[in-house]
Order: sequence, then structure tokens, then C-alpha cells
Amino acid sequence: MKRVLNRAEKKGIAWEDVKELSVSEAERLLFPERKRRGDFVEPNYEYVHEELAKPKVTLALLYEEYCEQCKSEGRMFYCYSQFCNKYRDYAKREKATMRIAHKPGDVLEVDWAGDVLAVHDEDSDSVRKAYLFVACLPYSQLVYAEAFLDMKSENWITANVHALEYIDGVPEGIVPDNLKTGVVRHTKNEIVIASAYQDLAEYYGTVILPARVRAPKDKASVERSVGLCETWVSAKLRNQKFLSLEELNRSIRILVDELNERPFQKKKGSRRSVFETEESTHLRPLPAIPYEVPVWKTIKVQPDYLVEAAGTKYSVPYEYIGETVRVRIRRATIEVFYSDLLIASHTRQDVRKEPVYNPEHMPPKHRMTLIYTEDSCREWAADAGGSIAAVASGIFDETGPVQQKVKLCRSLMQLADKFSLARLESACTTALNTGSRPSIDLIETLLRKGREEAVPTTTAPEPPVTAKKTAGLTRGTAYYTRGVK
Repeated sequence: MKRVLNRAEKKGIAWEDVKELSVSEAERLLFPERKRRGDFVEPNYEYVHEELAKPKVTLALLYEEYCEQCKSEGRMFYCYSQFCNKYRDYAKREKATMRIAHKPGDVLEVDWAGDVLAVHDEDSDSVRKAYLFVACLPYSQLVYAEAFLDMKSENWITANVHALEYIDGVPEGIVPDNLKTGVVRHTKNEIVIASAYQDLAEYYGTVILPARVRAPKDKASVERSVGLCETWVSAKLRNQKFLSLEELNRSIRILVDELNERPFQKKKGSRRSVFETEESTHLRPLPAIPYEVPVWKTIKVQPDYLVEAAGTKYSVPYEYIGETVRVRIRRATIEVFYSDLLIASHTRQDVRKEPVYNPEHMPPKHRMTLIYTEDSCREWAADAGGSIAAVASGIFDETGPVQQKVKLCRSLMQLADKFSLARLESACTTALNTGSRPSIDLIETLLRKGREEAVPTTTAPEPPVTAKKTAGLTRGTAYYTRGVK
């Protein structure tokens, strides 16, 4: 009331001027700038519908733009709730796909179906259960389904990969249920995704958005798709006998394709046509290299800071000795995780007896041993001296582990550091002249006792040559001819 009196005083309007007027006429006289209800600007709902198909565009953003336009024109606009209700009425009237809850390429909802299929084994005359995996794009309602012999982590990851390959693209997010193979923990304040599932999300550049606990509406589309698949797939195949999982999945694929091509009852097109015309272009392209499902292994780090994977041992930082780690085995790499922290990565090797070490994983004292190899030891010995090289060659020519031979050669190097190369060369020469295979212990003994000087090699002395003695009774001719004339 005060506002009306202030406006009347400002405009110089007295009571006598308005007492005969109606309320609406008095309002126009006092507040000519106000617009009547009939002056509200109707939004362009077709434009709103088209813009909502674009990534990151929301009704709240479009409403704000609508308000700014009306303000710039000095015209009245609807409140946000009326704006949304009028758009819903338009979508329902035009039988257009609602874009309030779901956008094209937004998420892919995934789940296991409740019904179980059967695979017969004629050799053992047994029946194995097959579990149906179902995925759905909420916007187009495109469905994918595939059967697996169990619901373990490896098959769960494989199923997600195949679903992405089927839609030939990557959505912004993947919405699973809170199954143990995909979600470790889901509380109000924390979501922990299983390592294998998180690895898949990172590879494809998407995000895992698990549905709230006991909130099936968070993935209502896949829940409906599960029901459809149970009717149009499981029920249709109930009387057929499949002798292999591959045969079962071929039949499932035919029925799924038929379901996606089936026309909608209340709107134009089919799941496939809506996907191809409105949604496929909003998916990000798949990576050039197909995703490889890794094998995970939990193992305890041994005192030699090694873990075994695929028949070969690999090193981890020595600080993790005694800790339990998880090893991710791929075609080309071996990766080790401790509490989801990557602590080691190796190029995968063929099965071998010798472990694969990373020098950075070793304690400082152990790290020095990797510097020495057979080639480096032979090269050092050749430069050190002929006798040292001969001893080193003898060491490496023997049978046995290379590491043990390198260790013996390292002992030679340590003797050279302690006693000098010249003395070691002399000791090796002396040891070689003994006629037996020289040992490191013998060479060290010669050096410690100062007996490394080589003994010159000589031949046995020949007996002295002496004049041949004549017989004692032999007399010369002079003796017998004396006095003879």
C-alpha cells in the first residue's frame, strides 16, 4: 500500500482521480510500465528442444538466456517451473524424445539380468548356466546384450568393452549397479571403483557413475531394457538347445538387432534410427587400439623384492618387502600396485629363470651389482693384464650361473683395488704356473703372504761334461819303447 501511495504522490494523482476507476485501470495509471499476463513471451520450444541435444546444455541455461532476452525487450517472462512445464507439454504433444533427464551420448547404463540361460555340454551331458549382460543408452534406448558363463570381474570388463564396441563410441559416463566386481565401496561421502573397472574407464576417457544404493531409478533405462531382454531374448530362446556359448550369443545378437529395429509404439522411428540420427554423433570415438582386458594377481613381495607374474619374476621397490601388492598383467606390460598406487612397471618378458630388475628398486649396495656383466668383466680383465685376462677367461669358461661368475670376477677387481694391478698380475701369473686351475682363494693367499712374484720357469741342469779317464793299467807306447835305439 505504501508503494501505491508513494507512486500516486510522485505522479501527483489524488484520490478523486482514481476513485471511479477499476483496479486494473488504476494499476495502468499508476504503473504503466507493468505488463499484463497476456504479454508473457512464449519460449521457442522447438529451439529449446534442439539446443538441449547439445552437450553441456541444460534447461536452466536455456531459461536464463530466455529471461535475458525478455528483459532486453522489456517484456514479461515465465518463472522457471512454468518454463519447464511448458517444455514438457511441448515434448509430449509433439511425441519428441524428452531431453530433460537424458542427453544424447550422456551415459551408458549397464547391469546383469535376473534370468539365467543354459548351455548344454553333450560330452559330459551337463548344463551350464549363462548370465545375460544388458547395456542401454537412455536417450535412444539402444540395447546391447551378451551371455557369459559367470559374472566375475574379467567377464564384467569384457562385457563393458563389447558394449562400447557395439555402439561404436564412448559416452560421458557409465552407470552400473553397486556390484562387487565394479564398485569396492559406495557411501554418501566416498565412491571407490574396482581397479580393473577404473582402468577401463581411464583407457576410454570416461567415468564410472554407480547408481545410488537401493535406487533403481538411477538406471531406470537399463532396468526397462533388462525386462525387454528377458521377454524378447530369454523367453524366445527358452525352448532352444545351445551346445556352446558362441552359438547362444549368435542367437542373442540376432534378437537384439531385431529389438533395436522394432518401431516405437508412441513415436516415430526405432531405437536404431534415433541412435543413428540423433545420438551417435555425440559419442566420442573409440581408441585406435582395442582395449586389452588385463589379468590381476594378488601377491606378497618376497625378501629379494621380487614378484612373480606370467612365469617371470619382476622387481619392486625394496621398501615394499613383505607387503601385499596387486599385479596387473597385460600383453606388453607388468604393473604392480600398492593400495591403488603404481609402484613398479616393467616391459613383459618371455618366461625366464633370471629375474628382471630395475636398479631404482634395489638398495644402494645391491644396485652396484647390476653394473657388472660378463662383457664388462672380460673387458676390464683384458685391460688389466694378460694373466688376469687368462684367469677371468677361465672363470667364465666354466659351467654355472653367469651371476656367480660375475661375482668371482668382482672379487678379482676388489683384490686389484686392495693390492694393486701389478701385484694381482704377478699373483695370477704364479697361480697359472701351478698347473691347476687358479682359484680366487689361491690368488688372495699369494697376495696376503707376499708370494705373488712369479718363479722363473727353467729346465733341469745337464750334468757337467768331464774328460774321459783312461784305464789305470794302460800305458803309453813311450813306456814300452824307452831305452830302445
